[in-house]
Order: sequence, then C-alpha cells, then structure tokens
Amino acid sequence: PHVAREENVSTSSLKVLNFALQGDEGINCCAKFIDVYGLRSLFPCFMKTPGKKAKRGGFSEQEWVEHVTSIISHLLRNLSGSQLQRLMNKFVEDDHLKVDRLVELHLFYLNRAKIVDREIMEEKSQLDQIDEEKDNEFI
Repeated sequence: PHVAREENVSTSSLKVLNFALQGDEGINCCAKFIDVYGLRSLFPCFMKTPGKKAKRGGFSEQEWVEHVTSIISHLLRNLSGSQLQRLMNKFVEDDHLKVDRLVELHLFYLNRAKIVDREIMEEKSQLDQIDEEKDNEFI
C-alpha cells in the first residue's frame, strides 16, 4: 500500500493520523507509517501549508501546521532504530531545509507565546487594579 501524495492529503486524514500515532498505543502505527513510505507524503505537507484558496476541510493554515508537527513529534517519540534514522535523515537532506522550517516555526510560535504572555500580564494587572479599587471602597 502506498500513502497518498501531499496533493491528496486531507485534513481529516491528518487528524486521524495524528490521533493514531499518539502515545504508547501509537508505537506500532508509527512503525507501519514508516514502512509504507508515509514520510513521502508527510514532509511535503510540513514544508508548505495549503494556500488560503485550498483551505482543506475548514482547517486554517495554523491547524494544518499543528497537526503535521504533532505527527512528526509522535514519530520522533515512538520510533527507534533504523526507522528513527530514516526520519532523522529527512531533516538533513536538501541542505537541512527541514531544519530551517523547524526554526521558522519555532520563532513564529515563540513570538505568539510572548504576545499572549504580555496580554495575560496586562489583563492580570487590570484585574489587580480593579481588586485594589474595590478593597479601597470598603475601607
């Protein structure tokens, strides 16, 4: 059996694959995924997200990337031996292009986390100020 190429990968198949490869129960599925050449379909999905016109099954680009990176993380966690080596080899081919993509994603999500942390701190500060005002009303 051959896994569908990137053009035919649907969001529902990414969702199912993401779920199937999770945890200890996914170890056998991860091995099978490698054996059926699943990396050939997965890495094109990792390297480029579907365009806005080709929004797949209601997934945003962010959800697409999150499912694909989650699948890769399950594979890294659950594979060993030559199968893990096959996965790792994908990251060094093409002059480490996939590592560049990982760094790009890391920087994007790091920036998003900083923005959210800042928003949380501002909201906490506002709530503290409101609490302080209410405490002063009772004095």
